[in-house]
Amino acid sequence: MKLTKEEILFIDTYLKNSGVMYLDIRYEMMDHIASAVEHKMETDNDIFRYAFKNYMLEHKNEFLQSNRKYMELAGRRAMVILLKSIIKPIFIGMFILIYIFFYGLTHWFSNFDYDSLFQIMSFVFIVPSCGIFLYKHFTKGEKFSVADKILGLYCILNYFPNMVFRIQDKIHDINWLFFYYSIILGFAVITFYTYIALVKSYKTRFEV
Repeated sequence: MKLTKEEILFIDTYLKNSGVMYLDIRYEMMDHIASAVEHKMETDNDIFRYAFKNYMLEHKNEFLQSNRKYMELAGRRAMVILLKSIIKPIFIGMFILIYIFFYGLTHWFSNFDYDSLFQIMSFVFIVPSCGIFLYKHFTKGEKFSVADKILGLYCILNYFPNMVFRIQDKIHDINWLFFYYSIILGFAVITFYTYIALVKSYKTRFEV
C-alpha cells in the first residue's frame, strides 16, 4: 500500500519538528520510515495514522540517534572535501593566477596598496559564503548537511588566521605574503564553487 503525497509530507514535517533539520538526512529517513509504515499498514491492516504512530513509538529514539551520526558524518565529509579541493587543478590554477596578479601589480605600480586590495577582495569573496551560512543557520529554509557544513567550516578556517591572528601582518617577505593572499582568496573561490555544485546536486536528487 503506497503512501499518499500528504502522508509523505506528514512524515517530513514530523522529522523536521523532531530536530532533523537537513533535507538530505530527512529524505533518507523518510524513505525508510515510509517503507516500514507501508508494510505495517498491510500486515496489521491499519490506517496510516495508527501505523505511523505505533512505528515511531518503537523507533523514534533510533532515528534521532541516526540523525546525530549523520550530522557527525556530514562534518567529516565536509572537511575531507575542503582538504581535497586544495589539490585540484582548478585551485592550483586559481592560486597561480592570484599570485601573478598581485606580483604584477607591485611591479607595475611602485606604491600600490596591495594590503587594502587583499582586504577588499577578501570581503567580496568571503562575505557571500559566510552570509549564506548565517542565513541558512538562522532561517527555516531547506538545509543540506555536507554543503552547509562546508560553509561553516570554511568560515571558521578563514576567520582565525585572517581576522583573529592576522597572519598577513606578521609576514614581511612580499613573496610569502602574496603566497598567503593566493591561498586565502583561492580557497574562498573554490569553497563557494564547491558549495554551489553540491547544492545543485542535492536539488536534482531530492527534487526540492
